Amino acid sequence: MASSSADDDKKHYNLSLLNAWKSERLVYRAVEEDDADKAFISIAMNGDPVSVSMGSFRMCAPGSLADASKFYEWTKNNPLRVLVCLPPSSTSPETSSDTKMDTSSPKDNSQDNNLGSRGSGAKEDKPKPIGLVLLFEPKGVEGRHHRSAMLGISLIPGYRGKGYGGEAANWAVDWGFMRGNFHRIGLTAFGHNPRAIRCYQKLGFVEEGRIREAIWHERKWYDEVNFGMLESEWEKLRGFRQED
Repeated sequence: MASSSADDDKKHYNLSLLNAWKSERLVYRAVEEDDADKAFISIAMNGDPVSVSMGSFRMCAPGSLADASKFYEWTKNNPLRVLVCLPPSSTSPETSSDTKMDTSSPKDNSQDNNLGSRGSGAKEDKPKPIGLVLLFEPKGVEGRHHRSAMLGISLIPGYRGKGYGGEAANWAVDWGFMRGNFHRIGLTAFGHNPRAIRCYQKLGFVEEGRIREAIWHERKWYDEVNFGMLESEWEKLRGFRQED
């Protein structure tokens, strides 16, 4: 019966909509009001020095649960706040060459660790959180009419360097322009994180400027690098608009 219903959906709805909460290897779900998700966000944002140094302006010091709780409360009003998850072991995200919303990455053959699991000891049959992705409004609610968003993403240890970050960022950009009705999406990277800079450039972000020697990291000064993508640029990347 379930298979018949899914086949019926495919007859009536396009794959972009059917796969709206999926990408090639990942699924995305809302952050719940429970201790498990709050604890996971604490791990994703404060769990190790790499997360703090590469993904925030904070000093590289251990964060408290109170810090994570403040961040959790702030994210509640963001247009997009989802956990990046691996699908249940029995299923995988549906993909198709017909959808414009998927992104290609090599298959991941690494072993899982237990960070981000909901519950313990039980067979994992739910999506496994491995990160957090946000779209937030830099000008605040009062500046919402400018239709501008900033992208933020963090992955827990054990899941970096496998293409998950780029895949999730690409999905968030698609969501922002396709469903969030944004005109512009920006992000900030640090000069001491060249891997992230290469990733954002590969996704189609344009470097818009640098604040020179604004980031202090491991006794060296680095630039703060600002990137942006316009709605028209995204349309060209996805084939919705022809090149001018």
